[in-house]
Amino acid sequence: ARADLATDPIELRRDGELLLSAERGSLSVEETAGRTVAALRLPLRGGQIAFDAELAPGPADYLARPLQAQLDVGLSDLGFVRLASEEIERGAGRVEGRLRWTGTLAQARAEGELNLREGQMRLATPGIELRQISATATATSAGALRIVADAMSGEGKLTLSGEASTAGATPTARLALRGENFQAANTAEARAWISPRLDIRIDGREVQVSGDVD
Repeated sequence: ARADLATDPIELRRDGELLLSAERGSLSVEETAGRTVAALRLPLRGGQIAFDAELAPGPADYLARPLQAQLDVGLSDLGFVRLASEEIERGAGRVEGRLRWTGTLAQARAEGELNLREGQMRLATPGIELRQISATATATSAGALRIVADAMSGEGKLTLSGEASTAGATPTARLALRGENFQAANTAEARAWISPRLDIRIDGREVQVSGDVD
């Protein structure tokens, strides 16, 4: 059995400016001799998102079947981030990377890395320009996600680093936010710089923040 779906090309604009352009996308799912194979292709302006997955023959319960999957991301135009909020006046940068999943649908293990490079963003209300934005998210087979991200504003820099995990009964994260002379506001009414030293601990729905901000 086989099913094929396709999306029409789309264009999304704000204030007349083209922010997202997607060509004809496709999704195919085929089952042969108990094996299920799926492929998704989403071509965008400046890149593509591709996802391939395979479930091997096995128990009647699909969640218990062996899984192999891969996500490939290559985007060189992030102008569409403006669609997320009118606070974002401008966005740029590129994202690339690959994630792989093994295990089963019920207990999938991810490995791989996604990278944001050469990011820029202008925020309306604080009037600041974030530049040299970079971020790396690395997934490990142990269920951990290591995060390192930083950005410049004014003459200062802000860095977020740490690790999150979904391996336990509840999601957890241990993050550190550090900065020095980071410009947080630049308007006619206010100009402000901050130097945070914060530690963030997340256990399920409980969030604890300690440290100080100069």
